[in-house]
Amino acid sequence: MTRIAMIWFPDWETNALVIDCPPGSCAALVSARGRVTHVTREARSFGVIPGMRRALAEYMCADLIVLPDDPLRSARSFNVVLEALDDVSATVCAIRPGIVWVPASAARSFGGEEQLCERIVDSIAEHTGSECYVGIGNGVLEAWVAALHGVIDPGEKRVSSLNLSLLKPLLTGSEGEIDEVISTLATMGVHTVADLRLIGSGHVLSRFGAVGQGLHRILEQNIPLSRSGPVPDDSIEEPLEFGRPIADLSIALGYLLQQSTQLVERLISRQVATSTVDIAATMATPQGKLERVRQWSIIDFPKPRDLVDRMRWQVQAWIDELMLKVDPKEGEYSQEEFGVEAIVLTARNLVPIDDLSQRLWGNRSAEDTRGATTAFRLQSLVGVDGVRQPRVRPGFDPVTKAVESTWGEVEQRASWEDWQLPKKWSEHASFQPDHQWIGEIDEESPATVLEELIPVALFDESGRPVRLRFDGTLDGTPRSVVLKHEEESILETLNMTPGEELPIAQVRGPWAILGRWWDDDADTSGSRAWLIIQPLNYPRMLVGWFAGQWLLVAMWY
Repeated sequence: MTRIAMIWFPDWETNALVIDCPPGSCAALVSARGRVTHVTREARSFGVIPGMRRALAEYMCADLIVLPDDPLRSARSFNVVLEALDDVSATVCAIRPGIVWVPASAARSFGGEEQLCERIVDSIAEHTGSECYVGIGNGVLEAWVAALHGVIDPGEKRVSSLNLSLLKPLLTGSEGEIDEVISTLATMGVHTVADLRLIGSGHVLSRFGAVGQGLHRILEQNIPLSRSGPVPDDSIEEPLEFGRPIADLSIALGYLLQQSTQLVERLISRQVATSTVDIAATMATPQGKLERVRQWSIIDFPKPRDLVDRMRWQVQAWIDELMLKVDPKEGEYSQEEFGVEAIVLTARNLVPIDDLSQRLWGNRSAEDTRGATTAFRLQSLVGVDGVRQPRVRPGFDPVTKAVESTWGEVEQRASWEDWQLPKKWSEHASFQPDHQWIGEIDEESPATVLEELIPVALFDESGRPVRLRFDGTLDGTPRSVVLKHEEESILETLNMTPGEELPIAQVRGPWAILGRWWDDDADTSGSRAWLIIQPLNYPRMLVGWFAGQWLLVAMWY
């Protein structure tokens, strides 16, 4: 488990007010509904608290500076903190404005973990004048508890007794949705981390959706740098280029949303999740091109809107910093434009998506756990037996390999599902390892499995029908195939014409079917076998010999 140093700024939104009001002044942020959302320490001493109406707050503190609650302002100003931490560690990862972590391995450069904490506090105070809490622990949960108490290694007792409301800053989603989940858990008697662990992750995931998923990941300590299982690529990049430099990202929100959506879709298509996202920007400055990169931590499976917000916060902060350095007269008599030219989103530290969310539909995993909640609600409407989940079991027949069971039930596995080829068969002199068919196709599964099997005819070079002998061998070499079906519409969906003779380019097999040992009533008399054929200009076909005829069962199409 990765050991990290967590840095926490209590009420960062009020710390960010230094760009709009002098330090030490009484200030408050007010929402559009006229309610106080955040207050400075000085305003709190006059009795101003979050949730209070604006009129009452101004009455209690005559010198109160009232500003609108602007998440973008607090996010952009947090960039100063990230740059201050660049002096401490090469890896700086922000979870949200006000919470950031660095690897505890940076302590080697300062003589120990205590010295690292001191260096972080001094560096932030020097660059921003803000106060922060620093804690070190194993994984995000321990490090977060350590930061709340300002200690190193808080101990299991402190972690277990942590109130769930203190985990809200680590969760993504709307504040109302998070508060509702925490409140619901409290009514169930679940107040602490220890209480949440007792009810089990399955109930949390199925009942509380995306917020429950975030709580589960925090409790499992599998973020932000965990990896389990092989992943084909270590990163996924999604670039975005602008035709000209842009100084205000609000005019390019559509492009940012499209870029974020494409990155999320690529993650889903590869069935992987990410724990960190790099935001890289190329900017045009009076001195030339400037490259800036920042890493953000992802607690839950990323949503396009969340990625858009983080890009706006981060890149707009870089643009504002750039514009402060540009002389207003710089472009007065020239056509030069300054701003961001390109943005690249890079998803790193990829993990299989099964490690992120509960496995609901057999071998498939949903991008989030809303499917589990939907299934639970459907059961309340149509009955427990009305919601089914599919899974794939071993077998020779790709049609009967797919079975269904009632959602939520424990899988009942038949004894034959763990069947293995007898050793005496594999050691037999006539055994051919290249011509075995043990429970599955020795390649990727066919994309289309037909519910209604289509009769086909195979012919050799002389036009004579090819049949299967009793010993499981072919009496000729298939050179062409003809599809026979009364309903032309079925073949049209497969882009095929009934009665058309298609030349065969390649043949694999046959693989003899030894019998349906799982079905006592099955008729095992007569030879049966599988055959894979490759017609010219058509996808591969899986055909089977049943009851004296060839049937098209599946296609790689």
